[in-house]
Amino acid sequence: MTRLATLALTASLIIGLAGCGHSAQPNPALPPTDLARQRADLLLVSHALRQAMPSVAAEVNGARAVWPLIAHGIPLTISGPLRGQVTAASLHTMQIKAPRFMVTPPRANSIGVLTGPGAGIAGLFQAFVNLTQQGWKLTAATIGEIESGPGSNARFLRSNASLYITCIYDGHFDLALVGKSLLDAYEKLGGAMAFGRSLTHTELENLADFYGEQLRLRPHSAYRLS
Repeated sequence: MTRLATLALTASLIIGLAGCGHSAQPNPALPPTDLARQRADLLLVSHALRQAMPSVAAEVNGARAVWPLIAHGIPLTISGPLRGQVTAASLHTMQIKAPRFMVTPPRANSIGVLTGPGAGIAGLFQAFVNLTQQGWKLTAATIGEIESGPGSNARFLRSNASLYITCIYDGHFDLALVGKSLLDAYEKLGGAMAFGRSLTHTELENLADFYGEQLRLRPHSAYRLS
């Protein structure tokens, strides 16, 4: 299969990565054992998010550096700096440091299925990692193919690149929902009274502030996944 065909095939598959990570509302009448499990899972996810912060910050900074140049499509003239920044952004996504259960589907990791709102928050993070890794990787490959392949392919490749660029945008959009989801989950599961020193309100707020609206990429993408 040629690289051109591979890129086109991946375009049809990558749509399935979008839209995951929405959390269900916890049952207000949960049995004590279920409530305890949901609190434990929220703690697990919160600690994982704290561990991931430095590598997430590096990915976001790398994405911001190049995003204004590709938000509305790959430029007609591809410069050396653009190529280098896209490659660097792709590398940053591969270096995100988070426990395996945060970046693999349920039942395919060492933790198993998370419960309660912690599962939805982990899903948002997983969507961020998967979408940005694939989006940057395929954007970099597309730029390489445009530069080295026949000119007749350029229009087709640029058209498909809109999908990869959208994945990058949507991945950061999902990431920016994590903070509010954390705050909501913390309160629904009992807040500071329930978690005590294991997850104080200050610690939770610091996490929520980091994983907030400022992580979205601007300008908005010119494209949307259908």
